[in-house]
Amino acid sequence: MTEIDDIWINAFGAFPDVQPLVRLLRSDVPITPGARDLFAELLSPGDPTISDFELVPKRVKKFDTILEQLENVGIYAQKRDAGQSAQAAAAEAGEAVGVDERTIFRYRENLQRLGQRLRGVDKPAKPR
Repeated sequence: MTEIDDIWINAFGAFPDVQPLVRLLRSDVPITPGARDLFAELLSPGDPTISDFELVPKRVKKFDTILEQLENVGIYAQKRDAGQSAQAAAAEAGEAVGVDERTIFRYRENLQRLGQRLRGVDKPAKPR
């Protein structure tokens, strides 16, 4: 067994605390075949199972909020493309959806961070 195997085994051994595994998955440490098998086992236990934990997918409700923010920022972008100032576009976009202009700017910042994460440019915020 190699040092990398030990790193992965320790991350899985921390369950039910998933943060060591999350940090490892987001790192550059190569995943070993044994770790890949353990991860698959967490997602879909075999028969007989080799783990006393199962990761159960659940919908992230906050994602709906992100989609709403995307739509609101889209309204802002259309108004900017039409030649409005940032302030005027944010004010009108906010009025259209019932929020103030600062909220539109905050939505825009949130979506920029999301874009950075999707491109792998930005590290994710620390989990709460």
